Amino acid sequence: MILIPDYLVIHNRKRRRDMSRYVPMMVFAFFLIIALLPCQVLPASITQTKAAIGDACTASGDYSTAMGINTTASQYASTAMGSVTTASGQNSTAMGTGSTASGSVSTAMGYYTTASGVASTAMGYSTTAGGFASWAGGTYMQLTSSADHTFVWGHASSAQSISTADAFLIFPVGTSGKVGIGTPEPGSKLDIKGAANDLVLSRLNQTGNRNWSGWRFDRDSSEKWFIGMGNADDKLLFRRTAASNDMVIDATGNVGIGTNPSFKLHVNGNAAGTSWTNLSSREYKEDIQMVDKVAYPIMLAKLADMELATYKYKKEYGGDGNTKLGFIAEDMPDEVLSKDGKGVDLYELLALTIGAIKGQQREVDQLKAENDALRQEIRQIKELLGM
Repeated sequence: MILIPDYLVIHNRKRRRDMSRYVPMMVFAFFLIIALLPCQVLPASITQTKAAIGDACTASGDYSTAMGINTTASQYASTAMGSVTTASGQNSTAMGTGSTASGSVSTAMGYYTTASGVASTAMGYSTTAGGFASWAGGTYMQLTSSADHTFVWGHASSAQSISTADAFLIFPVGTSGKVGIGTPEPGSKLDIKGAANDLVLSRLNQTGNRNWSGWRFDRDSSEKWFIGMGNADDKLLFRRTAASNDMVIDATGNVGIGTNPSFKLHVNGNAAGTSWTNLSSREYKEDIQMVDKVAYPIMLAKLADMELATYKYKKEYGGDGNTKLGFIAEDMPDEVLSKDGKGVDLYELLALTIGAIKGQQREVDQLKAENDALRQEIRQIKELLGM
């Protein structure tokens, strides 16, 4: 048990008696402060369901609150705070200066913002969220009543009316269902645009020259790599310098390295590798028929008619000035030509060569048989002559 000295008990009783004398004065001062507040809410400024605190504030909605200067909360559970703000939608909130929240469950914050759509939010400077469940932020971003479910954020020097629904936009405005960052008209699901030569993640729709659109990565101070979509010919471009296209994938899926492709893979220059495999399994083929042996001599004749030529490739086609040995497509049989007739299919040429070898071997076998027969006849003649 802890014993409290008698002099402490007597002292505490005296303090309680002294404090009780100030209670009526404190209550009076509290009600005096409330009475002097210049709020315009019914006879009382604060009730169980309404509260107005400040200068020329009005809280007329049930469970509403108005605070600041010239604020109005006129609907159920609405709240207006700041200067000249209005919360006229049920469960709405207006804060800042000149802001209005008129949509149910809407929020307007900042300087002269307006949230008029149901469950909308407007923030920043002179923004408007007029669509259902819309969100507008920044400066002068103004969503109309048609812009349902749209998010926009950005900056402009004048009002930007946006009626796009179901969009996520970073100013300027975009197209329905697409995301535009820095572009008014996104051409794809995600479209990002920067100024000329900006280092950005993606520049589809580049200002001034859309052919320079794409992802850009710095390699060093003098060499840049790009990937993007061209505007005129719908080609995917990989670029290393401004003067050349190192890699092109066109709209049909053809791939060109150093050139605009005419084939599925088109290389302008030398190519190297450790292996090139032609798909030859029965799994990949149909209508398979074995070549008749009578065709081999014909193949041999075609091979014998092929003329070799020396030549140099033109510079625009990867020429390096060196003399080459090979074929001229126009002088070759159709069986070994590419689809456009301007190239030689080496796999087909190899197959024709093997067929020609088979034809030649057939002739060799035939000559060997004839030679053996002649030897047999000579031997028989010698035996008859006793030689």
